[in-house]
Amino acid sequence: TLTAQSQTITPDTDYLDLMDKSLYMEYSKVRMEVYKNDKLLKHYGMELYRKGEKMRMEFYEPAVEKGRRMLNDENNLWMYMPRTSKVMKLPLKQAFMGSDASNRDLMRLAYKKDYDIVSIQSVEGNMILIELKAKDLSISYHKMIISFDKQKKVPVKQEMYSLSNKLIKTMEFTYVKQSNGKYVCETSIIRDELLKNSITKMYYN
Repeated sequence: TLTAQSQTITPDTDYLDLMDKSLYMEYSKVRMEVYKNDKLLKHYGMELYRKGEKMRMEFYEPAVEKGRRMLNDENNLWMYMPRTSKVMKLPLKQAFMGSDASNRDLMRLAYKKDYDIVSIQSVEGNMILIELKAKDLSISYHKMIISFDKQKKVPVKQEMYSLSNKLIKTMEFTYVKQSNGKYVCETSIIRDELLKNSITKMYYN
């Protein structure tokens, strides 16, 4: 569990806005790998499109999933099934394609809209810990603790907690620096802290 080494500091930066911007991608090719007991269970290839609050995910591999589409229109998530030509509404809290990520984790990235900052604590160097509280009970995680790099202006790790304050899930991010100096997410690793033997890896290109 993330721990701070100093007193709470007063926020002088809109960190929620920085987190939203750091994980914002207009387009990316995404590879998702789901592991159980260190063995690759399944994988998916997807294309991600985003404009503002709207996000679309289109599957191109494996072949059996080609043509499947998911669309998030802010608070609503829809999935199109090509084999049946049916469209169905999905709950945001549901697991994304049997992975350790929820639909909300991948299809609704909205820190500023969903959370309030409870405290900010300095750690070492450029790192701070930001504790967030969900604005209402519809949000998947009641509390999150974010390890944030002030120099790169990106979240490095986040812990997600239930209403009973139990650690449910962790996500770790790595980044690549672009020519304009901005850091863009390259990989994320999602761990289910309740199962322990389950992990999902996301690669963004």
